[in-house]
Amino acid sequence: MGLLDSSPSGALVVGLEDRLAIFASERAAVLLGKPKRDLVGQPFALPSAEGGQDLLDAVFVRLRRQSVAQSIEGMVQLSEEAVAILQVSAERIEFHDKPCVLLWISDVTEQRESEERVRRERAKTDAIFEGTPDPMFIVDREGRVRFVNRRAEELFKYRRTDLLDKPVELLIPARFHGGHIGLRQAFAAKPESRAMGRGQELIAIDALGREFPVEIALNPVPGEDLLAASVRDISERRAAEAELRRIQYALENAPDAIVWFDRTGNLAEANTHAEKLFDLPRGKLAGRNAAGLFEGIDARIWEIVWQAVSTRKVDDPAEQMLIRPDGTLVPVETLSKYISFGGKEFILTFMRDVSTRRAAEAEMRRIQYALENAPDAIFWVDRSGHYVAANANTEALFGAKRADIVGK
Repeated sequence: MGLLDSSPSGALVVGLEDRLAIFASERAAVLLGKPKRDLVGQPFALPSAEGGQDLLDAVFVRLRRQSVAQSIEGMVQLSEEAVAILQVSAERIEFHDKPCVLLWISDVTEQRESEERVRRERAKTDAIFEGTPDPMFIVDREGRVRFVNRRAEELFKYRRTDLLDKPVELLIPARFHGGHIGLRQAFAAKPESRAMGRGQELIAIDALGREFPVEIALNPVPGEDLLAASVRDISERRAAEAELRRIQYALENAPDAIVWFDRTGNLAEANTHAEKLFDLPRGKLAGRNAAGLFEGIDARIWEIVWQAVSTRKVDDPAEQMLIRPDGTLVPVETLSKYISFGGKEFILTFMRDVSTRRAAEAEMRRIQYALENAPDAIFWVDRSGHYVAANANTEALFGAKRADIVGK
């Protein structure tokens, strides 16, 4: 019995039929909360076990039919304050030619409580994992998928069962498989939290064969030989960036000067033609207020302009005098439009220098004045011989109104 007494588990030998305890180790007495004298010679029963006694009865019934070892586990009330989870393993033996049962009793309270804490933590982690807005995967060192969340199923159009235990390369176009396996193995050798493929365009593929750009964040799982990968579909962002580039290209290469004013009237952006028109680099234009860039604009007038443009979304063409750094005034024709971009409001203004046109118009007016007031009759005749214009003295010469002359 020395071997039984020295075991870290409690040991009891009881009769198979009468269940009288023949032997009890010191450890068994401690675990059952009774002195040995109260165990030996008494029928064995689990103290206040929740359903444990029924399980123990079933074990003895099975051991009468076969000698295969049996095991049960239950919570027992050792005293008013003490509760323990005991694991009881039973095997049939012969003791002094009597059929008996050797019971090994172990206190698994700490183990089960630890397992319960782990279970709760895992449940909490799973809830977070499932609730995250990004698709997530847990992958082992061999690159096999061990866990996926609901968002991953939705993004990649796979059922969870179709992804588990499959190589992660299933989600990457075949042309990238060779390179990815090497990179994955290198990461497994030296895991660290980082973005995957920094500086590279990452492409994923779903169950339908659709390829799309993604961002992937990699994180080693603490205490595990596993990797957590969160995936973000950036198709919409890439499309928006491409559209923005097209807009920026169009604005930059537009024939007109284009500037953006924010809600307070400060210039936010300008294209190349605006630099030329204002005779300032855009770095020095940025932040300047419309009040210092156009004649007749102040805070009150800007508020009126903003309300007018933002209300009807587009302004009618107007003429303004632009002020250059040297004080030169340049006549410009403007067309303004209200836009909202990136959560901010702007007035987008297209400007065209009309100095040449205005000079030509002024010159034309001077010529027209000179011709109209000339001492002689002056008229224009086209190639077909029809009168197209005439001055006042022509009316006197012909004795007819010019309206009756033109076209004859």
